[in-house]
Amino acid sequence: IGSGLGGLVLYLARVRPDADVSGIELAPLPFVYSWLRARLGRSRARFLRGDYERLDFSCYDLVFAYLSPAAMSQLCRKAMAEMRPGTMLVSYEFIIEERSPDRIIHATKQGVPLYIWYF
Repeated sequence: IGSGLGGLVLYLARVRPDADVSGIELAPLPFVYSWLRARLGRSRARFLRGDYERLDFSCYDLVFAYLSPAAMSQLCRKAMAEMRPGTMLVSYEFIIEERSPDRIIHATKQGVPLYIWYF
């Protein structure tokens, strides 16, 4: 969620042909750009334009979020209400204050962390 220009979604669709990969973006220009990249590149990636609040998180095994810090509390409430046991929420850069992450990954010493919560 917050798929922006689509780079991560396109990458995952390419390296994980066994996975269904989709991105959702609220802003119209990044959505159109990522949708066109997928079509022109003949990617299996799927892009949706809209608000992640309308997604049913129970349909996903993994939700990756790159949202603003202001959205993280609502994201936590939604994930806790909808995510199934055995699924995972990953946030790039921003933490959920209401729930400590189950794991933190630093890809590099100076890099931005990935925060992971298991359900």
